[in-house]
Amino acid sequence: MIGSPVYWYSVGGLLKTFFDRLYMLPEAKTLRGKKLYFFAQGEAPSQEAVDTIEYLIKNVCRVTEMELKGFAVGASELNHMEKPE
Repeated sequence: MIGSPVYWYSVGGLLKTFFDRLYMLPEAKTLRGKKLYFFAQGEAPSQEAVDTIEYLIKNVCRVTEMELKGFAVGASELNHMEKPE
């Protein structure tokens, strides 16, 4: 489970920096096959912001070979997210 506030149509800076550098770390291979649940929180983020964040998360999963099991924006969507096993 990873969560982030929505800042300027993307995730927070520390998380973005982590994602930007993740692919080149040898430890990134340990993420292969792991399940990822992502939660973004913001004051009614625009659809453009949601689309941008979802694109980022899907590409992080593609590069690290993680499985995106849930993506929620705002507390109301958390109730509809598949529960972690």
